[in-house]
Amino acid sequence: MRQEKKDLKQAMAIYQDIYKYLDSEEFYYEKKDNGIAEFTMTSKDLDIRCRFKVADKLKVIQFLSPLPFTVPKDKRDMMAVAVSIVSSVLNDGSFDFNYKNGEICFRMTASYENSIIGKDCFDYMLYCSANTIDVYNDKLLLISLGKMTIPELVDFIYSEE
Repeated sequence: MRQEKKDLKQAMAIYQDIYKYLDSEEFYYEKKDNGIAEFTMTSKDLDIRCRFKVADKLKVIQFLSPLPFTVPKDKRDMMAVAVSIVSSVLNDGSFDFNYKNGEICFRMTASYENSIIGKDCFDYMLYCSANTIDVYNDKLLLISLGKMTIPELVDFIYSEE
């Protein structure tokens, strides 16, 4: 019981640090009841929905970004392959695909156990994630629309190196 209170207190302090960070960077964000901070960034292709969340039981900060489209049922097999290919080449983070409902979410986590977390961590999580999402969100959308194939995605990925 004592450890749970300590863990919750540490998580709440990190939430406050996230809010301070977003304020200092002049982001307009919405505070959710459960301490989640949500906001949207504009990119060259699709808007990037952003969510910082602290998972106190896991002692991690999560950056989550659901993509703004749902994959049609007839394209979900191909999307499962595409998301797996893209995630396998990422240095940090991953795209998670829910085959059942067709939703894709980018996720990056950072452990805060026995760590000092601050601006550099939040900067990295936000901007590394946003860059990765910006590179791939339109490609994943094209696959969901049947306008890009898996071989074309692979060519794009390996032409970027």
